[in-house]
This record gives sequence, structure tokens and C-alpha cells, in this order.
Amino acid sequence: MITILVACGSGVATSTLAAEEVKSVCSEYGITSYKINKCSMSELPSEMSHADVVLTTNNYKGDIGKPHMSVAGFITGINEVALRKKLGEILTELAKS
Repeated sequence: MITILVACGSGVATSTLAAEEVKSVCSEYGITSYKINKCSMSELPSEMSHADVVLTTNNYKGDIGKPHMSVAGFITGINEVALRKKLGEILTELAKS
């Protein structure tokens, strides 16, 4: 089971939109064993220890120590194809381990 953490400013609006896109990427790459949690950026430091991969809609400069990427493109539509591919590759690798 891959635990995916999606963080945004408030932990509600854009993380929910991004989480829907993450579900779509999981489906596209045949990943069925996953759980998505959402949080705010201020909750991120305490929540990331429970995740296998951290996705943020805002910039985060701290040390995460696990796969991390910005998924702001799911909100803006900018470079969304490349973003879906990169996320799919990360999730596929995590699914193998």
C-alpha cells in the first residue's frame, strides 16, 4: 500500500483537486493499492512521516527525506502531461518496493 500525502495551503481546496488527479494517474498506471491523505502546508512537517510520497501544491523548501514533487500543474494545467508522467513513474517505483 502506497500512502500518498497531498498538501496545500489550507488542506481543503486545491489538495482535493490534486488528489482527484492523483487518483487518475494511479488508474492510468495500474496502481490499485494506495491511500491518499490531505493536509495543510502547516501540518506537513508532522504528517509527512506517515507518507511514502509527498505532493504539494505550494513550494516547500524543508527536508522531506522521501519522494516529493510539486503538483501545482494539476491546478494550473501547466505541464500537466509531463507532471502525470513523472508522478506515474514515482508511484510505479514505490509500488514495486
